[in-house]
Amino acid sequence: MGFYRGPSIVKSNLIMCFDAANPSSYTSGSSTYTNLSRGNIVTTATLTNQNSTVTIPQYSTESLGILNFNGTGSVISVLSNPSASGFWPINQFSLEAWFKSPSLGLNQTLGGIFGFTYGIRCYLSNSPAGAISFSINSTTSSAVTITDSSRNYFDNQWHYVVFINNGLSSSLYVDGILKTAAAAPWNGTSPWPTNNLNIGRDNNNVMYYFSGSMAPIKVYNKVLTAAEVQQNYLAVKGRFGL
Repeated sequence: MGFYRGPSIVKSNLIMCFDAANPSSYTSGSSTYTNLSRGNIVTTATLTNQNSTVTIPQYSTESLGILNFNGTGSVISVLSNPSASGFWPINQFSLEAWFKSPSLGLNQTLGGIFGFTYGIRCYLSNSPAGAISFSINSTTSSAVTITDSSRNYFDNQWHYVVFINNGLSSSLYVDGILKTAAAAPWNGTSPWPTNNLNIGRDNNNVMYYFSGSMAPIKVYNKVLTAAEVQQNYLAVKGRFGL
């Protein structure tokens, strides 16, 4: 059964849901990733190769269905012009993904998980090793970054990460547990509203690609409560042997 079809996940205000385990979202060999949400933001994303020497994200039947990223150019391109799609403004949001990563990609100093323009960035780094960060930059405030360095997430084990902003503060959950939070003003719009929305790449002048695997990816235009984060984690963790 695919992730979105499960009876236990939070579905209210879910605007994007991509899951390679669900044949309605992905078919092996395809370069199209279909949004399982019934909203009107985006219907399909594209598996792309942003470096001519590498491949697009590769499908595997592991854990019912996942995508593997090579760390040097494989990306899911969600929207090429979110300003024209109705994505902005998103006044509060929750981004979540299941991921595992052994290390940074070749010659990379960051490993981008979400790059929703340069205004919403979620990534792994080596400062310190395997730290995970969430950074926002709106049109009315400078960038604010929060980081969880409590462990090295370059452990090639599955983790569930949720990045949340409620307009005033940011929170970062890993494996259902709140790791860090701080004041982080957000007015709903990025200073770069026509910049791409990417999964598996940080939208910087230097492109930082993710190395590893990702499974269910979801975007809500609301703040998930701590109980809802736990609900989503518990609903899916068995798929990853947890």
